[in-house]
Amino acid sequence: MEGLHAFTRKAEALGLIKGACIGRDNMSISHLMYADDVIFFGDWSRSNASNLISMLHCFFLVSGLKINVHKSNVLGIGVSDDEISCMANVIGCGVAKFPLKYLGVPIGCNMNRCSNWSPIIKKFSSKLSIWKARLLSVGGRLTLIKSVLGNLPTYYMSIYSMPAAVCNKLESMRNKFFIGCDHDEKKMTWVKWKRCLASKSQGGLGIGSIYGLNIGLLFKWIWRFFTHPCDLWARVIQNIYGLYGGINASPARRSRFSTWRSILSSISKLKQKGLDLLSLCSRKIGNRASTYFGNDTWCGDLPFKIQYPRVYALDTDKNCLIANRISLTDWSGILRCNPRGGAVQSQFDTTLSAIENVTMSDKNGDTIATRWNRFIPIKVNVFLWRLNLNKFPTRINLDRKGIDIGSVLCPTCQGDVETVNHAFFNCVLAKDLWTLMANWWELDIPIFANIFEWYAWLDSLHFSSVMRMFIEGVGGILLWSIWSFRNRMLFSSSPSKKALIWDSFISQSFL
Repeated sequence: MEGLHAFTRKAEALGLIKGACIGRDNMSISHLMYADDVIFFGDWSRSNASNLISMLHCFFLVSGLKINVHKSNVLGIGVSDDEISCMANVIGCGVAKFPLKYLGVPIGCNMNRCSNWSPIIKKFSSKLSIWKARLLSVGGRLTLIKSVLGNLPTYYMSIYSMPAAVCNKLESMRNKFFIGCDHDEKKMTWVKWKRCLASKSQGGLGIGSIYGLNIGLLFKWIWRFFTHPCDLWARVIQNIYGLYGGINASPARRSRFSTWRSILSSISKLKQKGLDLLSLCSRKIGNRASTYFGNDTWCGDLPFKIQYPRVYALDTDKNCLIANRISLTDWSGILRCNPRGGAVQSQFDTTLSAIENVTMSDKNGDTIATRWNRFIPIKVNVFLWRLNLNKFPTRINLDRKGIDIGSVLCPTCQGDVETVNHAFFNCVLAKDLWTLMANWWELDIPIFANIFEWYAWLDSLHFSSVMRMFIEGVGGILLWSIWSFRNRMLFSSSPSKKALIWDSFISQSFL
């Protein structure tokens, strides 16, 4: 492909073929390549087409690589269908028309229409029809949602803004699959889907929303436009929309019906809702309390002492940290002398410009992060996450939803209302199991009132982090065993005996 690229550039330099002129400065583009696929652009003339075929024949004679012209297509813009057919006969190829698909992406159609997203919906439906939600554990369903369903529309969403109706449809399909619903089946939802989509640090399962993924992929093009302005596609945007790509222009002044305009429109809509992504384009380095300002590589590919050696030489504290310099407004107190023009002043101004948009951040918040234990199955982690949110079909929770269940007493002991705290910590059966676990691990495990006290006790243990995770995992299996026994007692034709719970718990702890 590099040889064909060199051939094409040489033919264009000699004036044998003429590329298409784009934008205000008549930027010429003759070809685009991706792997073994090539698109040629050029003026609509028979001489241009004949010279292109001759060039490809010369390339075949030199390299031995032959272009299958009969498998190619010609596409004309602004010319009649008869002219396109005549040109196809001259070249010996087929005829293509808009809309079409190239590398799996639709081109030349209005992607704001829901009908053009039907292939994505069909892919979702075909996957879900193969997978039987009822035969998969919640851990298996969560894994499939993250690894497969979340990535199916990525190719489309990396270029086009997904309509809200399509996004809601796909989220509804993912939600039904997660709670174990087959097609056209209804089931009670205990946790809001938005809560499941949230990151684990925000108390969710880290699934991620399709809308958020779409906006992130689209905004990545703007980020690339800023960080790689010399790339070919960025120069094309600059020639059509101006030096800044029309990013700061009002929506009314932007040209209509283009992919780039759709990207800018999506970002503008977010800004109208109060989320200005462009203002967030600043370099964040976190709480780098141990990173040196001049000696470590944190801004660019080289340390500051190599990028700006004259400024580094003037610094009185060469071992200072980033936090000591980012918030600094007056540099006169830390420099041996003030810059007085020349190379020193130039490097000093460049240094200030480089750190201007750098911010220090700490990850703090009021939300409780989702605890995730790598030593236990995913389904148990999801189980504990729901337990932490009190989103369980206990009898009291079912009664609060207006479901007639007859009695709200604990089915195991009949001694109190069946709440989450009672079922897993205050029930006689639960207390006995916690006592057995304490004897097994030779730990002084107190009586907990709820899961938060259990987690607080775990965090207070003076053990290694791995040992604490082991104990937390075993406790999670114990809670899982209590709920499994409760469900078998209520719904199984052959209820389990209480004497066998401990043996089941021990065997599952070693799996």
